[in-house]
Amino acid sequence: MNKKNKNILFIVVVIVIISFIAPFNYIMDPLNCNSPQKVRSYFFDNNYNYDMTFLVLKLDKVNKYQSVIIGGSDVNSMMISSSPFYKRLTLTGSGLKQIYEALEAFIDLHPETKSVIINISYLQLLFSNYIDLPKYTGANLNVNEITKLYFSISTTKESILLFTDKIKLFFRETFVKSNNDNSNTINNQKEFCVYPYRKFTFERNYEKLQSKQKENFQYLEKMVNLLKSKNIKINFTISPANSMILANIYKDKYYRKIIEDFKHFLVSLDVNVYDMAYANKYTNSKITSADNYLYRDMMHPSILMGDKIFNIFFDPKNDKKDFYYILTKENINKVIEKENYYIEDYIKSNKKLIKFYDNTNLDTNYAYCRPILDILDR
Repeated sequence: MNKKNKNILFIVVVIVIISFIAPFNYIMDPLNCNSPQKVRSYFFDNNYNYDMTFLVLKLDKVNKYQSVIIGGSDVNSMMISSSPFYKRLTLTGSGLKQIYEALEAFIDLHPETKSVIINISYLQLLFSNYIDLPKYTGANLNVNEITKLYFSISTTKESILLFTDKIKLFFRETFVKSNNDNSNTINNQKEFCVYPYRKFTFERNYEKLQSKQKENFQYLEKMVNLLKSKNIKINFTISPANSMILANIYKDKYYRKIIEDFKHFLVSLDVNVYDMAYANKYTNSKITSADNYLYRDMMHPSILMGDKIFNIFFDPKNDKKDFYYILTKENINKVIEKENYYIEDYIKSNKKLIKFYDNTNLDTNYAYCRPILDILDR
């Protein structure tokens, strides 16, 4: 075969492969990007798909939202993804810089947005290193994003794995039906699992934290300026971590200063601030109890807690007002004084439990689970 024929054959093979790969990846859709409903519930995880952030947000512009709730992994754990009332934009493991960049892109893609709820976790204030997002290149997909979506090796691998899983599931279901074996019926009901002994450690380099705090203030101010320039209503929520982790943070004077300085700066921006991160009857709940489902772990509230946050903004008649303070420049010092009193009282009353959690030999993978529908009915 001469060189010319080899080149022609190569081109033909490439065309055939491309003609197969693109439709295959589109049909399998391993990244859940082609269905508007699937894109609505997409969340970004720092372990594998931050590079998809703006690609997915661009595909999501076909959906229209009046409100958006944006934040880290706690937003994913406590807010319902398919709610018609808001867009849940979750960037797991993100810092305030990443939240600002994603929010800026979202507002560009969704000029119809009327209100934004920015949820901030103490995790985001007490770490210093985060994965960078890709560069936002405007509302339309660029060549790299199209390639990633339909032609990339990584996407094709995921499509093949998904296709294999579907084949296995088909034969498994067929086997169960043919044998009338009800004991092996596949239970597709999702489970809600709690990890009561999961550990969380924070940045120990205080100089890094101080530098990160300055950056956080810059991006908080940029968020507020962006939203005010668009006449979008701004609400900040401070995520309701469990009192056990609040106690560990409080006992470190430097962490305590980081948190208090953050709250002072936030109220100086003249925005609505809902502080839920203090010891109260909800955050004091013992997540080791098998009938307690307010938390997934000490840092991640559940959908039951998320329902209370939902009521504040979308169902005021059911807003109980018993698990948050609205912070202002006028009351900030008094509220911090109260919160310090509450957490000190919690520490005094739970010495044995706190000592137990300090045990490094806890089984952090242990979980207790129930069907998620049982939890929603509570």
